[in-house]
Amino acid sequence: PTEPTMPEVSEGTNESSVTEGIVVQPEVGNPNPSGKLRCQDPTTMLFIETARTCKDLRGPAICEKLFDSPNENTGRRDPRCDQDGFEDIAKSCRRQCAICCEDLNYACENDDSGLVDCKANLHKCDNPRYFDAMAKYCAGSCGLCQKTTCRDLNVECRSMKAVCSKPEHADTMKVQCARTCGFCSVGGSVVVPAPAPAPAPAPAPAPAPAPAPGPTTTCADIASNCAARANVCNHPVYVDYMTKYCAKTCNKCGNQPGAGACFDSNPKCNAWTAKGFCRNAYYTQEYKKRHCAKSCGLC
Repeated sequence: PTEPTMPEVSEGTNESSVTEGIVVQPEVGNPNPSGKLRCQDPTTMLFIETARTCKDLRGPAICEKLFDSPNENTGRRDPRCDQDGFEDIAKSCRRQCAICCEDLNYACENDDSGLVDCKANLHKCDNPRYFDAMAKYCAGSCGLCQKTTCRDLNVECRSMKAVCSKPEHADTMKVQCARTCGFCSVGGSVVVPAPAPAPAPAPAPAPAPAPAPGPTTTCADIASNCAARANVCNHPVYVDYMTKYCAKTCNKCGNQPGAGACFDSNPKCNAWTAKGFCRNAYYTQEYKKRHCAKSCGLC
């Protein structure tokens, strides 16, 4: 079997190529010196529709003094928006920095059917009369991503679309990126599958299966590109993957299955447990064990 590797975005090329007489244009390079792809189309590098639909928390007058206006024709923002140490200031001037889509309320995509021109109808976003239509067709532009029953829980979902169809990530993506992955779209309406009611009293969880045979004392990386991906060891989308395949690089040997320690890998387990997460049949035992083994008594 081939070694697992982290999914990555192509860096592009600076040269055109010719295939059977058809000229293939080179991919556009990122116009931002930091190289960070933030609220930009990965092919054109231009800002996506939801990059500048929110409001600046500090107010436009202040933010326009702090940062130069982004160039919507090239996808370039003020370099200070990406500069280390400016993160909090940039977030408070998210429209001026064209990073609105990094707010969960603006992180989802608009409907791509073309039935509604979201840009031309932004004035209807806060009108209760149009809430249902705007939430369905223009949730990203209107900042309604978290006000619909079908939602994403992670701001990186849009860039992780390719992972939606991978069986090994299905459980995580169904919870973290339900809207982006289309896991809760039924007949054109946006709904979340109703979780099965928890039994009362809840049956005691089945004992965790014995770990697969093999050495459990050796800490090693399984994937071949762990060192190059060390920066995402604790990224909420990749943490499960990195713990499993890059334990040595990420210093997560104690978190590997069979390591003996009983722990919660998600800091929100206490809150989830209080809301019935451990008893909810919608989530698989494997998902509960991976995220909240200690809180759910699944060690």
